[in-house]
Amino acid sequence: MLIDLLSPADLDSISDVYSHAFSPEEAPLMDKLTRDLLEIQSTPETLCLGLRVDDRLIAVMGLSPIEFVSEAAISGYILAPLAVHAEFQGRGYARKLIEGGIQQLSHQGCGHRLCLWRPRFLWEIWIRCVFRYTLFSAICP
Repeated sequence: MLIDLLSPADLDSISDVYSHAFSPEEAPLMDKLTRDLLEIQSTPETLCLGLRVDDRLIAVMGLSPIEFVSEAAISGYILAPLAVHAEFQGRGYARKLIEGGIQQLSHQGCGHRLCLWRPRFLWEIWIRCVFRYTLFSAICP
């Protein structure tokens, strides 16, 4: 198992994951979202991570930087999209990919995250990952 950063060279494999993880109506929307995420130049950078098993991409996750305009400087990342190929669902790969994303963000100095995707499903995953942070906290130092 390998978690790595995805690039435009992975778009065909990403599309395959989405076509087996989402409905025919949702898959093209997630595909466009990921294409946009891979093209965006931002600081901090947008991250698209993939989980591979035997060199096959089986799960995809996007992490988009956000910044709130307020009296306090608040920034963080939104987790979206998240998909696991149907053949590999139910084996903990989403949790492993999220944990890998957390490690990546921690290396960048971000201690908190914001999650805005299928709350019931992610709530269970986030709780299982034993986060020390509030689910909707988005503060980075």
